[in-house]
Amino acid sequence: MFTSRKIKYFISTPFGYITPKNKEMKDKSISDIYGEYKDFGYWMVMLNPRKSKGSLTSGKWMLFVEHKDLDNCLEVLLNGIDSGVFHNIKCSIPNENNPHNVPGVTAIMVYTDDYSDTQDVVRVLKYLMENGLNYGKDIEYKADYQTRQGKYDGGRGESWLYSSKDFQF
Repeated sequence: MFTSRKIKYFISTPFGYITPKNKEMKDKSISDIYGEYKDFGYWMVMLNPRKSKGSLTSGKWMLFVEHKDLDNCLEVLLNGIDSGVFHNIKCSIPNENNPHNVPGVTAIMVYTDDYSDTQDVVRVLKYLMENGLNYGKDIEYKADYQTRQGKYDGGRGESWLYSSKDFQF
């Protein structure tokens, strides 16, 4: 399910990154992957290394997906990477030691290269919305500089630049 010729996988841990080989990911479900990394993994990063730039201007649409919807959501997102709609995503791994863990929910960040390129930001949002990945809720976009500054809202206020409710399709 999670194999692609274009996608590279990384597992983020408190100690650095682990890089499983694509063949190790072949035919694994997200449950299998979580089971392998649940004791020490924080995030699973999936990217197209030929396209992903990584920059100081990057930002992300923040999805919070219930575990029952996760396999379908990731399949749609991996198709988005394969087709070049966006270049990388980051998916939280349920781990009681992970400070970002929310029971029953997986946080998925869908990245763009430049938060000020609203045309690109909206193009990625449109893909997410057209594929139902908002699950009937508004989704927010945050620049990475905001994360580096420690701006997290936990549902209490606005620590983002854009919201899906700001755009009409």
